[in-house]
Amino acid sequence: MEALPTVSVVIPTFNRASLLCEALDSVYAQTFTDYEVIVVDDGSTDGTPQMIERYNGRLRYIWQENRGAGEARNRGIAEARGEWIAFLDSDDMWHAEKLARCMEYAEREPETAIVFHPMVEIDGAGNRVRGRSKRARAGRIVDDLFGHCFVHTPTVVVRRRVLEEVGGFDGSLTVCEDYQLWLRIATRFPFHMVSEPLAFRRLHQKRLSKSAMYRNMAQRAEMLERFHDGLGGREALRPRRAVRRLARVFRAAGKANLRAKRYADAYTLFRRSLDYMPLDLRTRAYLWYTGLRRNSVMDRSSTVLKTAEEVSA
Repeated sequence: MEALPTVSVVIPTFNRASLLCEALDSVYAQTFTDYEVIVVDDGSTDGTPQMIERYNGRLRYIWQENRGAGEARNRGIAEARGEWIAFLDSDDMWHAEKLARCMEYAEREPETAIVFHPMVEIDGAGNRVRGRSKRARAGRIVDDLFGHCFVHTPTVVVRRRVLEEVGGFDGSLTVCEDYQLWLRIATRFPFHMVSEPLAFRRLHQKRLSKSAMYRNMAQRAEMLERFHDGLGGREALRPRRAVRRLARVFRAAGKANLRAKRYADAYTLFRRSLDYMPLDLRTRAYLWYTGLRRNSVMDRSSTVLKTAEEVSA
């Protein structure tokens, strides 16, 4: 019988054929070799299947209709045969020692359920971008992680049984599905950390997390609120700190919508921020200003509508 791999590497992709090559090359450069590679193509139309052919059967390629990164990763998890699951996004890369260092740690600390490490952000030319990384912490991290996300998908190696216990990625989320999963895991398991940065995140304009920031930031706020209210957060988090975080994240989402001139949405988000910190003067000022802008736009819209009705009459 064929021996099962220790690690299953799950890579979702969507229309990133050229970048996917570099991601895969970084996997095949690993000094730890007891792994399988599963690429889940989430409906690409850019020639990804033809590009995959160059790897000549070294990976399992699965194509599905476009359902989002979370569902693509879930499909990869369902197909995985390894005891451990390692995630890599198709526009990121690994250091050659990534799997070796993570598995050495897991072997040394057999109670480990999930291990991660810092990552380095690079530009399109491969140059390091400094000043963007958040300080990572290990152990029982749910409170710190709720405050800001410092666990990133290409850094995580997790036991498959942990994913089976807590459930996989929430496919209804178009962003922050990974952040939510790490929070859910953190309510039950400590996170272990290798101190070296062993992954590279590519900063480019087509990243999903950077498209429509007004929408993404609102979804992040709503995700954190749902985690707090119904997914174990209320019991696991320090109440005052959680309330401040929710107030800040809704205010930040409101500001992003205000910059996008989405005044009605911004007004709603500022109101939700005030639900958590009613006396915050900055948020009250934003709410007042956004209300004026919203009313002005509504007045102009009413005038345009009235004029159109008069013309049609």
